[in-house]
Amino acid sequence: MDAPKHDQPGESALYGSWHVAGVAVSDSGVQALGDDDPSFMGRRLSFSHDQLAWKASTDSTEDVCKGPVFHELPAMTGAELEPQLHKLGIEKAVRYSVECKSGSWGPFDKETPAFFLAQDGSLALSWYDGGLLKLVRD
Repeated sequence: MDAPKHDQPGESALYGSWHVAGVAVSDSGVQALGDDDPSFMGRRLSFSHDQLAWKASTDSTEDVCKGPVFHELPAMTGAELEPQLHKLGIEKAVRYSVECKSGSWGPFDKETPAFFLAQDGSLALSWYDGGLLKLVRD
């Protein structure tokens, strides 16, 4: 099996320091989170070749992905998350899943989109409890 390749086209756009600038949840069903949920707003994250992690977290159970490998996924076709992307002001996005050499990142497997890179450079992150987090660079 080939070793995972870093720096796939577009992948470098995911690296850096980010903060949560918005939260969107589905309008149907009961949600554990709300739009622009205060438990996430302003929280900071750091993404690098070495790891994906929340900054200044006091919660030792917080997800940390060591050795992340991103996989670009096919374009969206009426995806379930599309209304939530629209709520965050994202019309079109390139979808990525992530695979961790160790640790974990979010509730999804390597086949499921976790990151949505918008044309304006912002990023949406699928997270627990049906939340979609809008991330902007620090």
